[in-house]
Amino acid sequence: MMDEVMTTADAATLGRAALSMAQTASSALLTPPTHPSDSSSPPSPLLPSNLPLITAFLAFALAQFLKLFTTWFKEKRWDSKRMVDSGGMPSSHSATVTALAMAIGLQDGTGSPAFAIAVILACIVMYDASGIRLHAGRQAELLNQIVCEFPPEHPLSSIRPLRELLGHTPFQNADADKFSVHVHSEPGFVLNETTTDSEFFHGRQLNKSVQVVWGEPTMIEAEKLLLEAALHDPANQRFVLLSDSCVPLYDFSYTYSYIMSSPKSFVDSFVDESTGRYDPDMSATIPRSKWRKGSQWVTLVRKHAELVVNDNFVYPIFKKYCKELNFLFQKRKLTNCIPDEHYVQTLLTMNEVEHEVERRTLTYTLWDSSPAKDWRQMWHPVTFKQPDAAPHKIKEIKGINHVHYESGHRTEWCRVANVYSSCFLFARKFSQGAALRLLNDGALGFHDPEAALPA
Repeated sequence: MMDEVMTTADAATLGRAALSMAQTASSALLTPPTHPSDSSSPPSPLLPSNLPLITAFLAFALAQFLKLFTTWFKEKRWDSKRMVDSGGMPSSHSATVTALAMAIGLQDGTGSPAFAIAVILACIVMYDASGIRLHAGRQAELLNQIVCEFPPEHPLSSIRPLRELLGHTPFQNADADKFSVHVHSEPGFVLNETTTDSEFFHGRQLNKSVQVVWGEPTMIEAEKLLLEAALHDPANQRFVLLSDSCVPLYDFSYTYSYIMSSPKSFVDSFVDESTGRYDPDMSATIPRSKWRKGSQWVTLVRKHAELVVNDNFVYPIFKKYCKELNFLFQKRKLTNCIPDEHYVQTLLTMNEVEHEVERRTLTYTLWDSSPAKDWRQMWHPVTFKQPDAAPHKIKEIKGINHVHYESGHRTEWCRVANVYSSCFLFARKFSQGAALRLLNDGALGFHDPEAALPA
């Protein structure tokens, strides 16, 4: 989830001068007096007085040691092997080079050549951690999967698996205090190292979950449970609902800035003029004029998330009247009341906060309108397979800067801070093979400001 964090920075020119003076005094105290008889004595040991070297080693050791506690916090288990493993957070590589650069800056000043070299080295090491080493780990993951499928008699079936935890993911390179992850899974399912390779999902499943059935109010119940868990953290200010088949189109920094720049929720919402979804029996509580429809993949501000969690007025009506029709009606090809496509939109309208909403979703979905398909398949979006996940397709999605809604007879132009921008931050549905191809091709993450400008 996204939370709003303000950072401040101060410049200390006078403090720098005072620091230099303090360092000079310290040097005088640490240097023994020189006597004529000591001219041939050996110099003092180098290591105890080498502040940058000691600082770098201490930072490395501390980062490796803290991995014990981050593993316990996320997975509720102790793993001493993490103290000697590469990869994972906190990053010992980043800690070492940043501590080295800081110590050199404090000792020699930020204008010294040594400080410049240390900063460049730090940038190279951290870029390598999130680039070359991370992709090497993903290639190792793919190769290990291939080897696992070999028959036992194959000569490579018994080789030692390649190391997969080599670099750092975009989540790990992001500011950890700016997001939290909450997962609603099937009852009894646990996210750990055996079920997911991403440590950011370890132990993040809800303690309470429900068995979700498509087209039933249980989908709404799961969403309410997710939002309730996320609201426990008062720092969380934005709440994004995603599925396990969604992919992020941009890096965390751009996604965070995009969402936080708007004071409104992003909710695809329009008047539903179709017949068959609204049950007249709901009219005593939900008037027909308040009935809305849209995508369930919403991004809510905290006020609207609280409305969803605390709602005990609209949801009981949905639970009673808005559900999948029985088999007899399905044979007659009548549409169903799909509750997750109506609930948040109708609830916000009932609470008179439609003016606080950007009436569009941030998640791209491609619907199959082919007449050759079974009518029931038209209720589900297209799933992108591995051959479909080409870089040009992602570039095409990123270039969408407006959405036309035929049912509402309107066109929504996408802006961020009054500047034309891409409409979507996420896309679905992508198979596992398609997602792996996107990662390997490097199609995700880059933001081109000119791509979303009107033609």
